[in-house]
Amino acid sequence: MDVRGRWVLVTGGSRGIGAATVRELAGRGAKVVFTWRTGEREASELARSLPASAEPLALACDVRRPEDIDRVAAEVRSRGIEVDVLVNNAGTPIRGSFEEASAEQWDEAFALHVRAPALFAKAFAPGMKARSRGVIVNVGSVAGLRGVAGITLYCTVKGAVIQMTRAMARDLADAGVRAVCVSPGIIRTDFHRNMSAEQKKLNEEKRIPLHREGRPEEVAQVIAGLVEADYITGENIVVDGGLTMRIA
Repeated sequence: MDVRGRWVLVTGGSRGIGAATVRELAGRGAKVVFTWRTGEREASELARSLPASAEPLALACDVRRPEDIDRVAAEVRSRGIEVDVLVNNAGTPIRGSFEEASAEQWDEAFALHVRAPALFAKAFAPGMKARSRGVIVNVGSVAGLRGVAGITLYCTVKGAVIQMTRAMARDLADAGVRAVCVSPGIIRTDFHRNMSAEQKKLNEEKRIPLHREGRPEEVAQVIAGLVEADYITGENIVVDGGLTMRIA
């Protein structure tokens, strides 16, 4: 899809991969709506930095709350905005093994990483289908592909995101709407800010074949490329510097 003049909605768009995606798509000519939960200052600064042609709209939203998702969808519709590209990016690290996790923590993990993307897609897919065009990009993680000690909840919900994307793609294909997933590895964002110097050194010297962390802009470029690649649907694209191909 040529994004020039098209409306894009990015959840969790005030920082990190979300903000980089907003900038990338706006730079390619898209008009942009993005949501934020705790980054109000960053959201305002990002909106001001975008070209006027992007007509940036930043909306507060706690994606764990279905009523917030409904409010955002209603606000977008009230402005006559037709969302042709949805990027479900909002998320946060979730620590803890299955033995440590409470029932409430499981519920919150699914609400944030699985239910929220599903509800955003439910809100905007009908319009995409009616126009016979649209792309839904769900942001997964390499943790959804591999078992990682100490983050069972995160591995589980990101694995669900990948599989949900495949099912969405099948549901939407007949209407000319696509769904794809992007799974980042170790990216230089707040997400990994608590990583120790020892762990960072181990990652760069031993675990990542390209010997460096990724940049948010590199993930954003893949997201934008998939939006524009009209013959790709149902796929999960890994952006990890070779992390998940390492065998020793």
